[in-house]
Amino acid sequence: MANGEKFQRWMFIDFVYAIVLGSALPLIGSDHLTVSDPVFYGTLFLVAVILEDYYLYATQIAPFQMGRIYKSSLIFEIAILISWYLAAVAIPKHPRWFLHAVAAFFLLKFLAGLTHWWNFHNSIRKALTDWRCWRNFAFIVPILTSLGFAWCLHPICVSAWMVFWVSISSLVTFFTWWGLTTWHERKQKPVIGDPPRS
Repeated sequence: MANGEKFQRWMFIDFVYAIVLGSALPLIGSDHLTVSDPVFYGTLFLVAVILEDYYLYATQIAPFQMGRIYKSSLIFEIAILISWYLAAVAIPKHPRWFLHAVAAFFLLKFLAGLTHWWNFHNSIRKALTDWRCWRNFAFIVPILTSLGFAWCLHPICVSAWMVFWVSISSLVTFFTWWGLTTWHERKQKPVIGDPPRS
């Protein structure tokens, strides 16, 4: 991929992230400006999630594409953003939709990570021996948490508490994922294909 084409693709991805994020922020209206409102902290939680996803893509995925682009990569990127947007608009009145959309978001991140390293190594066997592929299994925690609340029949499962526990499970995942990443990057010496360290 030429530098111009790569730059255009980066601009496109940035533009899509900005549109999706910007369309969700107005959901926090004057009726939801209270810390006891699940729409307020649910939306803040989703904003943090999508910003982390963008940072992850920019620092841990894009540098390894080395000028190559796969259709599966673009499909996953768009699908992840769509699932996030569905979660954002579902918070006020459709808690089970919110939970399923959050589960879909992390499931797509999980599959996107596996597919990326499969494409990078051109071998599923080599991909599964790469620690950068295995760290994506941390996304199973918020997937199971969201689905557990979504399939629970007790009213508390679709109350404000669901956002709290889904947020906690996501924080556990983020600390695990980035903790493993930081530990391995400090442990390993630079290898061919790794992005330059600052």
